[in-house]
Amino acid sequence: MYLKEHRISFKGGEKMRFTINMQMSKAGTIPYDYRSNVVSLLKYSLQKVNSDFYTKLYENGNQQKWYTWSLYVPKGTFGPNEIRLNEDEPRLILNFSCLDQQMAMNVYNAFKWLSGSVIRTPHRFSGDILIKHLTIKKYYLTPIKTTQIVVKTLSPIAVRDHRAKNDDWYYSVNDLNHFTQILKRNMTTKYEPYLGSLTQQMVNQFQILPIQPKMTVVKCYNKQLECSTGIYVLQGSQELLELIRDGGLGSQTGLGFGLLQIV
Repeated sequence: MYLKEHRISFKGGEKMRFTINMQMSKAGTIPYDYRSNVVSLLKYSLQKVNSDFYTKLYENGNQQKWYTWSLYVPKGTFGPNEIRLNEDEPRLILNFSCLDQQMAMNVYNAFKWLSGSVIRTPHRFSGDILIKHLTIKKYYLTPIKTTQIVVKTLSPIAVRDHRAKNDDWYYSVNDLNHFTQILKRNMTTKYEPYLGSLTQQMVNQFQILPIQPKMTVVKCYNKQLECSTGIYVLQGSQELLELIRDGGLGSQTGLGFGLLQIV
């Protein structure tokens, strides 16, 4: 009964993002390598709401994740090894963007279920820090009607050259030529199901121009990844720019990389 009350569907053609505001039980610390915590939270919630979709997404080989996300710590204190939540208002803000409508519906329903679940039983996020209250807000995106946009990163851009099993190289804007070359390859792989209406020529003509670029190193599943943050100009077809805005730029967007905001 509870799950049915909170399930929603979206109208055809709508693109959406949603923001999840999580009130935490205490002002403790979370690790910089927090991506595994967020992924575990998503997996747990999806399993409760739609086990078939969970199996398809996570247990059916290397299923493409057509979503991206970022985690924001309001007024957090950033130490050398961990992030301390604000003493007066310990909370986390999770921003999600989904390209695929079925994924969007299932992820939204998963967090909607979690918002009711934590009222009864707070859910562990990291260590002894619990989620005690959760609210979710969705908003819809308008079509992009230009071939150039200015964006800032809400989560780092990961550009991965996957050479062999356990042999990945990551490029940042510090090596702009390789960064752009591998980025286009990542885009082709990620958005391959859309090729046809999205042609390879569109990918080849895509350009990224750094305005205020920054190289950063991100810890993810105990690995150190060279990534890029900052402000960039993106040039390309309207269709491709919308795919990037909705599904993320670069590789491993499902692990919290490549979420952009148009400025």
